Amino acid sequence: MASLKESFTFMLVPHGSRKSISITIHLLGLISLVCMVGIIGVTVVYFAGLGIFRSPERLQNELADYQQQLKQLEEENQRFRQQDQYVKNLQQNLSAIQRKQQTLSALTGLDLLTEEISPEKLGGSSNPDELIEKLNLTHGQLAKLDELQEFVLSRAKILENTPMLWPTEGWISSRFGYRQDPMGGRGRSFHGGIDIAAWTGTPVRATANGTVRFSGTKTGYGKTVVLDHKFGFKTLYAHLNDRLVRNGQKVDKGDIIGRVGQTGYATGSHLHYEVMINDQKVNPKPYLVEHYSQFSKQLALED
Repeated sequence: MASLKESFTFMLVPHGSRKSISITIHLLGLISLVCMVGIIGVTVVYFAGLGIFRSPERLQNELADYQQQLKQLEEENQRFRQQDQYVKNLQQNLSAIQRKQQTLSALTGLDLLTEEISPEKLGGSSNPDELIEKLNLTHGQLAKLDELQEFVLSRAKILENTPMLWPTEGWISSRFGYRQDPMGGRGRSFHGGIDIAAWTGTPVRATANGTVRFSGTKTGYGKTVVLDHKFGFKTLYAHLNDRLVRNGQKVDKGDIIGRVGQTGYATGSHLHYEVMINDQKVNPKPYLVEHYSQFSKQLALED
């Protein structure tokens, strides 16, 4: 067995030269050299596997790929956040539509769609373009509902101030227009209202919301009440047995303002009722939409 102290001589003879080169290496040095070369080789192979020795161009390309992937992930995350916001806005609009539908149902008495609506019922989608389209659709529906609600409220206000109730319980004994003078005079005279025959003491009600413009006695009319309503409407109630309101008093539709009698020029117990628009007398008959008895039943139910 060779000793570690033994040495080896290597002779190198270059081509075209007679002079040789001798190199003497001890066995221990040779072993050390071989081990060092092996370690260096293994290290190079290891770090090559980790990419340490990749070319700058390759590293730059891979870095660009990583940046592109990161950008795509950020865009995807932004899309998800945007989609979530669209869904939230859509749900808020749908809830607002439902509330407005319920309000309109209460105002009009119509059975409008009031069930809860969700984005899923509209056909859930993860496509932002479709969500935007649905969101714009709900914006349009909200705008139309706002217009409809404003219209209904304005019409309701007009109806509240339009004399549409029968002023008392009875039957029409004399119509609007020209008629034979009931007091026995010659010829025909213009009757500016209608006469409703009723028993003395029968309640007389305001046919719309208003303010008492006059409560007193007028020649020919006897005890009279005149109500001033909005939108140019006025109503007159004459031949009363009793006046139950005073000048300037606010009254609501259906409030009792007097009782039927035969004061003034009257041939019997009845109510003389007039409707005026901008101080022009018009036929009250088309405005007698709600019958006194129906309104009385409604009041009883509300009480």
